Amino acid sequence: MDKYRDIMARQKIKPEGLDADLGDYSIMRMAYLIEKDFAEFYEKSAAESGAEVKGLLSKLADWEREHARMMKDEMGKIISRNALDLGFYPFD
Repeated sequence: MDKYRDIMARQKIKPEGLDADLGDYSIMRMAYLIEKDFAEFYEKSAAESGAEVKGLLSKLADWEREHARMMKDEMGKIISRNALDLGFYPFD
């Protein structure tokens, strides 16, 4: 898991304005959904598998859930950075 975090840290998205962020957001949302789908797939497969592979599939599900969480966190940062430009106001 640390290797994945290191890669994410080296590839940090630089704030370049709303247009760049929205493009990044779209890609990150697709990645988030893929990670989430894989986590669900591995989890379901683990539940239906014998003991010899259940542990491996459960570990893969955990990894994918963590990847999805990281993607979701990054998407939240993009929304926070651009909230006013997107029409979200802190008080109405």
